[in-house]
Amino acid sequence: MTFSGGSALALLETLDDPSRSGGRGGAAGGGAGREGTDNAGRGSSGISTRGGAAGEKAEGIFHISGDDTGDIVNKESGGGECWGVRYTLCLMMFLGITQIYMTRVCLSIAIVAMVSSNGTAANNNSSTKICPYPAGWNDTLGEAQQGEFDWDQTTQGLILSSFFYGYVGTNFVGGRAAEYLGGRLVFGLGVVLSSLLTVVSPLCAYVSKELFIANRVLQGLAQGVTFPTIHMMMATWVPPRDRARIGTVVFSGVMIGTVVAMSGGGWLSNSEFLGGWPSVFYIFGGLGVLWGVPWFLLVHDRPEHHPRISQAERSYIMRHQSTVKREEKIDIPWLDILKSVPFWTLMVAALGYNYGFYTLLTELPTYLSNIQHLDMASSGFMSALPYLVMMVATILWGQLMHLLLSTDKVSVLVVRKLSTAVCK
Repeated sequence: MTFSGGSALALLETLDDPSRSGGRGGAAGGGAGREGTDNAGRGSSGISTRGGAAGEKAEGIFHISGDDTGDIVNKESGGGECWGVRYTLCLMMFLGITQIYMTRVCLSIAIVAMVSSNGTAANNNSSTKICPYPAGWNDTLGEAQQGEFDWDQTTQGLILSSFFYGYVGTNFVGGRAAEYLGGRLVFGLGVVLSSLLTVVSPLCAYVSKELFIANRVLQGLAQGVTFPTIHMMMATWVPPRDRARIGTVVFSGVMIGTVVAMSGGGWLSNSEFLGGWPSVFYIFGGLGVLWGVPWFLLVHDRPEHHPRISQAERSYIMRHQSTVKREEKIDIPWLDILKSVPFWTLMVAALGYNYGFYTLLTELPTYLSNIQHLDMASSGFMSALPYLVMMVATILWGQLMHLLLSTDKVSVLVVRKLSTAVCK
């Protein structure tokens, strides 16, 4: 279960709770507005379930609660088409997320083949002293995989973590940039620029480790805008009845990209194709550049601006203007956010999730190679296995939650809380 998607939407819902804003949020889709009731997700914060005429301008970004996804939402046809342009958007977002995780993760597996195990720095690595080869170990595969760089464990850790130093620099501003510049441009440039930097990564590594680290920091800066932009575009294009199902598919790109990078990267690093480990960066980076072509040709920022959207699909999305993000920009309620207990709860939960996720993501291939002494191909497959299981669980869980929502068994907020609790 991917934590980021459900938690971000749940955060927006809690910040839009009228119990903290004095009921100011007017009804964008209908009547004068009902007062929000409790945090269990049954209140509606002044939004009519039937849409209606445009009313007073809402001050929140968007609001979804249990009543907002009731019978009228669940029984609609979704535009009456087998494949709408919003599905093309979601497919491209899925491929984009898959791509950024391929370029983000590929170093974790490639560095095993890049680093020499016989150099001066390697001989000082604690891992070889803590877990030496067993007596009689046949390391013929290891001899064929000696790397070209004499980096000690400290240097390897710095290189692996450098991406995230850049990532935090733009992660915060990504969503706001997408509001003003458009999600199409921000997300597209984030993926394409990080892919171009991935392609030149081998050259940077050969020049100096400092340039290689700088390259990874720049990749983090480029990718930092991607997930905030994804959330904004999902809120703009996808009505409530579709979010559980479509969101699951879109964010499954995290696991699929990781599986492809780990398993494919291990195989490429173990081959002679394009020099072995450099091919990991060339291929995964090149795919991201190619992805940019259909993205910029097919995707548009908003449904009302899309030149190829059908009238039925546009009407379907616009009927849910009370629960999708509108075009106008609003001020960020910083003080309310800082005083929000749900916000800090989500922060702590996200910190725990991401610490475990990314520690495993970056260090597992090195552990399997240095401690378990697996060859490159086996290390790549074993590193990918947890994320393969995670991908299957994510898809099954998303479909289960969509089924529960469609039968009105639980509210949207209950689904989000339950999903966040289970993924811990």
